[in-house]
Amino acid sequence: MVYLSHIKKETLPTVYSTLKFVKAAGIKTITMAHGQKTSRFVAWTFFTQEEQAEWFKQKRGSAT
Repeated sequence: MVYLSHIKKETLPTVYSTLKFVKAAGIKTITMAHGQKTSRFVAWTFFTQEEQAEWFKQKRGSAT
């Protein structure tokens, strides 16, 4: 499971600090540029890579 949030540049350090505090397993910042405007969002998950693979495997198996 991945959560997304649109983040202002000035708040990134606080967001990273908070996500580390709550023990997010993965954190990624995606920066997008369109002309002179730059947007970014932060994606995070509380699942490790192995947990994500197992979750996907279970969901995929239950869909059939």
